[in-house]
Amino acid sequence: MRRHRLRRFSRQPYTDVWDKREKIHEILAENNLKPDETLFIGDMEHDIETARHGGIHSCAVLTGYNTLEQLREAKPDLIVEHLSELRGILEQNNFHLKPSAGKNEKFPLATVGALIFNSKTRR
Repeated sequence: MRRHRLRRFSRQPYTDVWDKREKIHEILAENNLKPDETLFIGDMEHDIETARHGGIHSCAVLTGYNTLEQLREAKPDLIVEHLSELRGILEQNNFHLKPSAGKNEKFPLATVGALIFNSKTRR
């Protein structure tokens, strides 16, 4: 967290939690966290499932054991390659996962275009 300058976003790290699904509601209540303002970041499918169980946002990060395909199947709200990418997204969007409505989106937009020309059939 220190290396990626994310420490300021976390008040209390929780470690040594064996079953995250059992603990997530306690963590939310203990810290007076609002589900719509809370993001669970993890690198495994069960992290995304824990976020869903807690009714909070989820971010899958591709620095762990699960593959991109496995994490996509878990259907997180966001997938990033590393924590610096997440920090950039949050900073660009005023600490929301997605840009506000009407805001100029800076993410790449995938587009496809094609022009097919057959010189044998001129009309």
